[in-house]
Amino acid sequence: MSSNLTTVVATQQALSDPERESRYIGLLSGDYPMLPQKHTGELAKELLNLDLVKGYLVRRDADPNLPLETRAQNAVPGISYASMRIGVSPLDASTDCSASGSKKSGSGKTGSGSKTK
Repeated sequence: MSSNLTTVVATQQALSDPERESRYIGLLSGDYPMLPQKHTGELAKELLNLDLVKGYLVRRDADPNLPLETRAQNAVPGISYASMRIGVSPLDASTDCSASGSKKSGSGKTGSGSKTK
């Protein structure tokens, strides 16, 4: 799962910037699965049949009476993944981050394996 950092933008202003590089990904609040690139084609074929439930990929037609872990094991056998929940919220403008040495909104690294603009 180790890979190069992915550059993301998390504000409408940054996303609509005409000088924004096309490789930047628009980041919205939500749940995201992360998987090795070698499994992306395999998973892409199944995505319409899957839901992300409490961090697990499960088939939409799976028996809801089965334990979540069992449904997850049967959903995408042989595909390794991790999931993360991202929350994007506005920066409180009344908070001055410069006094503590923190980076202001719009630059820096957040999370594992991502950069924000």
